[in-house]
Amino acid sequence: MKTNKLTSISLTCLLLITAATLSGCVNLDVLSKQCVSTIVKTDGEDDYSFRCKIQVRNKGMAGKVRAIVELHTPEGQFYREQIANIAEEQVKTFEFLFTEPTVEGTMLKEDDVRYVFRYESVK
Repeated sequence: MKTNKLTSISLTCLLLITAATLSGCVNLDVLSKQCVSTIVKTDGEDDYSFRCKIQVRNKGMAGKVRAIVELHTPEGQFYREQIANIAEEQVKTFEFLFTEPTVEGTMLKEDDVRYVFRYESVK
């Protein structure tokens, strides 16, 4: 009987710790993602760039999130991040613009580009 009581108390404590750890966690589900070359105006001049759009739904609790995109090209790696509040079940689109890769100058194609989306909860 003592073993069952100790096991029950231990299990209850473990569940409480797990619940406290998981509460308030944002859990983003990626609905769509796209990264395409585009032209933007910089100082009145055409500037070739990459625009990455990621649409997510928060399957977790409401909270603050840091969304990060890493763009990998033959010219190097480039990073963008945004911090945003996101509600429970909210659908949000993050948009990141990269003007660093010289798309036209190196004849860089979308097939030469790889991108990674990740996020982390922020307090």
